[in-house]
Amino acid sequence: AARRAVEGAAGGAPLAVVASECGLEALGALPPSVASQAGALALDGNRLRDLGGLVPEDSGGGDEAPPFPVLQELTAGGNLLEAVPPPRFFGGMPNLVTLDLTFNESLVLSAGCFAGLRGLWKLDLSGCGLESLRVGGCSTSGSDSEGSDGPGGGSGGAPANPFAALLSLRDLDLSDNEFEEVECLVPLQAPPLLEKLNLQDCPLCETRHYKRRVLELLPGLQSLDHDGTGA
Repeated sequence: AARRAVEGAAGGAPLAVVASECGLEALGALPPSVASQAGALALDGNRLRDLGGLVPEDSGGGDEAPPFPVLQELTAGGNLLEAVPPPRFFGGMPNLVTLDLTFNESLVLSAGCFAGLRGLWKLDLSGCGLESLRVGGCSTSGSDSEGSDGPGGGSGGAPANPFAALLSLRDLDLSDNEFEEVECLVPLQAPPLLEKLNLQDCPLCETRHYKRRVLELLPGLQSLDHDGTGA
């Protein structure tokens, strides 16, 4: 497959590298001739617990080019990931625009887990079993919307906001998670360009005046659950 990919890259067009539903349990680095041409990488439907092997520990340092310089789309849904890959990993993908981590059902968000994704436009975390968007649990009060959940995040020992680094995020899918209160969404006030949000099939959708309360919290939304907001 790697040989065919190299042959297909002869014209210089970005490659779509597909390794979906292959039963993979671990990953190593792709051949540099393939990684450097990959525009899309699909790893969904495997049994991966970690993606770190794709980006070597010593890659991207100093004047060395990142291993995935033209990668724009990474799909890793339906695996066994328990954590978002570390910032070192995303540092090897400086042009990533779309990230799909759907249905990694034990995924945990950590402080700074989205650092290095300043150019990300679309993030899909549907079906990940998330109960909170904060590191440290979901508060039922919006009073800490600044500080821990503002653009800086994590001040004063309060729970950090993993979404504070997503300065280009426009489209976020959080459907089919376990959020019960609208106040769990306070961290989403940090991404300044967020305009599309999907929360379908989350318990909070059954709460009173759900959509009105979400739009009061996030007035910049243009679409909520695939419906226009009139904003």
